Amino acid sequence: MAPKTRNPALAAKIEELKLTIRPIVPLPTGGTPAPDYPHTVLHFWLLTERQLNEIAHFYDQSTPTVYTDYYPAPMGWDKAFFERLAGTEWAAKRMEIKRRKLGKFIGLRGCETPVEEIAFKLQLLEAEMAQSLRRVENGMLPQRKFI
Repeated sequence: MAPKTRNPALAAKIEELKLTIRPIVPLPTGGTPAPDYPHTVLHFWLLTERQLNEIAHFYDQSTPTVYTDYYPAPMGWDKAFFERLAGTEWAAKRMEIKRRKLGKFIGLRGCETPVEEIAFKLQLLEAEMAQSLRRVENGMLPQRKFI
């Protein structure tokens, strides 16, 4: 019995993983794609965090340049946000977020930013702003000497 007839869902998933991903050429040279650029959907899902970081850097997404926003779907790679994730409930999702950003960059469907992630990012920024405001207020208050 052929795999397609035994488990059609598995056969469909295997066919999906075989799909070719067209490479994105780097700006401004238009040369070869990143060394670890995924050539199939399966390769995309097997990328390590190091490879995700290197691809983002290769395409001027993690270290912005004048070419960062010239790509069809910039990643919005935020190194500071990824560092702030450490020690939060989102720390385990860091690689998932990076993979989603790459997927959106290369044109894969279903890689939109979830509302929960945006809300969490706003919470982090609000907490940082409150902390900065407290530091400024403490620095502006006159120092009292108690005798």
